[in-house]
Amino acid sequence: MASTSASTASAAVSVDGQQVQHHAVTAAKEQSGLKTGVTQRAAAAVSHVPPVAVSCQSTASRATTTVAAASALLSDSIITLNVGGVLFMTSRATLERGNSGDQESFLGALLSGRLPALCDENGALFIDRDPHLFSVILNYLRSSYLRLNDVEPAELLHEAKFYGIASLIAELEIHAPNAEACACGGMLYDGTIPPLNVEDGPVVCLSSANALLAVAHEHVVTCWKYSDCGSWRWLARSQIFEESISCLALNVQSGGSTSETTVALSLGPRVIVWSLGRRTIHRRPTSPPGPDMLLSSEGSDDDERDHQDMVTLGLKAPIDQLSFVNNNLVAVSFSKGDVGVRNARTLLWQVQTVGPLGAFDASSNQLLFGTTSGKILLVDLQKFPLRLKDNDLLVNTLYKDPNAEAITALSVFMSSLGGERCMEIAYGTETGTVRVVQQLPETIGQAPQLYQTYRVHQSAIRSVSLSQNHLISMCSTDNHVRSWRVARFRGRISIQPGSQSLGSFAVPGAVDGGPFGEADQLLLFVQCPSSDTLALCTAATGERLTMITTVGPSPISRFHLPSGFAVRGASGVRRYLFTGHEDGAVQVWDIFTAIEGFMADSYRPPQNIEPSAGVTRTKSISRLSLSTPHNMVGYASRRRPTRSSNA
Repeated sequence: MASTSASTASAAVSVDGQQVQHHAVTAAKEQSGLKTGVTQRAAAAVSHVPPVAVSCQSTASRATTTVAAASALLSDSIITLNVGGVLFMTSRATLERGNSGDQESFLGALLSGRLPALCDENGALFIDRDPHLFSVILNYLRSSYLRLNDVEPAELLHEAKFYGIASLIAELEIHAPNAEACACGGMLYDGTIPPLNVEDGPVVCLSSANALLAVAHEHVVTCWKYSDCGSWRWLARSQIFEESISCLALNVQSGGSTSETTVALSLGPRVIVWSLGRRTIHRRPTSPPGPDMLLSSEGSDDDERDHQDMVTLGLKAPIDQLSFVNNNLVAVSFSKGDVGVRNARTLLWQVQTVGPLGAFDASSNQLLFGTTSGKILLVDLQKFPLRLKDNDLLVNTLYKDPNAEAITALSVFMSSLGGERCMEIAYGTETGTVRVVQQLPETIGQAPQLYQTYRVHQSAIRSVSLSQNHLISMCSTDNHVRSWRVARFRGRISIQPGSQSLGSFAVPGAVDGGPFGEADQLLLFVQCPSSDTLALCTAATGERLTMITTVGPSPISRFHLPSGFAVRGASGVRRYLFTGHEDGAVQVWDIFTAIEGFMADSYRPPQNIEPSAGVTRTKSISRLSLSTPHNMVGYASRRRPTRSSNA
């Protein structure tokens, strides 16, 4: 039987959708033996094919694409998709399974022509999304089976919401509940302390001691106390200062049945010491807090406001660091090298210039300063003051770097050795060298002995931390972190077998260096991927501990991660993270719960655990850049901070 050939039907659709023209289908030359009526019926059948899509045309340069309703790939209902440069072939029926009742999915809207589409040079529908995640979604549409072996549920949930596949969204919300979108906060959210006065401005500094929290706004300080019932009681409010507050420190000195609370704040080169006795309870401001205040109503409104306990001290230069060490107030100016100490017993204020400083740390009654000339200086507060000829601080040179390199980071750890204390010091230099020295009980009065030198960093050390089990260092290049496991014998650092390399990873977006926490606690790094998000990872291995997203639209201005907040319960002292915000509020986060969950998971059989997003192991995954927002500068330092020349 003779064959018949016919030309393909074509359609032209205008971009604005106002004109649609369908060209009539012309029949080809008919061969002898075919009836005219049969030819006319075949042509009519072809002419009634609905214009579902518009074909894409490519020019000679193969770079021109056409914006149209969809590609006319209707032959046998086979659809070709180009997702992020990867081709996928599937059926029209498979893609339409993403529709839910009368609600079309993104893919269904493309096929129906309701959404315009972009085609590549071969006529495949182009979708600019992740091809790996789309392959999981496509398999789900094919078999209704959800495979989560190599994808993050939260990432897949984000893609499912883009494609509008309701059944997949409902199933993924079980695996990755969207707690960030909840107005009540996530599991770690423990409440909000609203500002006493909305005109106080953003939070600039935070400090805590025992169950007290001091919040510094730009020109005023408020103090809060955590009660046993789980609420925050407003304790005191300072006067309004003309200068801006730059540093804040809080101390609680207990003696018998009484305790004295002292707040220290810096105004340029001046230090204001504000003593809050147990009787100091002030009147609430005229502007009452909001209804969502996490407070308990304690104290009388008739109590009088009193500021006569404020004492003004000062240095010769602006203050960079303010802290309490064993109830003694210490103020440091790194650029000028000024050090001021106020003795807790005699209340005597001593100031001395020791030269440009690069690092500072303290332990018990001893202050250690790292200088830019490669020296470690020691001030023993138990012998304060002994230099009677000029009534200055007794500053001794404890150790000199062999190469006289500027010291940029410092950490001191006091270990126990047969009932005697052994001082161990780790410090980093501007060239990336990390050294560990120790002073044994039998070598008191002599220079510390060099234990080990590490030359693994290629840039200046930003921070270093020495604890019972770990040595952790961070350099200024991509916040690269190296960690070692410290071997000990009877409390003393052991040369054999020596330290063992534990981890190598980068912490992009790390705020204030770190790590944060006491030597006997789980040390943490804090990252800031966005203005409303903080990520916490372990300092030894870089594993993600938790990520918090703030409640409300106000961005984070400061954060404070104390070593231990003295709220004792059935599980001991709890650890909290405080975030100060631009609207003056402080949000409280229960990090203790996250640490308990992490420690419980650590007892599981070992697996191939990769660092979380934003924490990069060398030779394993590529670095994910997390930038710190411009409004997040000058965070409150940890309790025992280190100072870097390029911080």
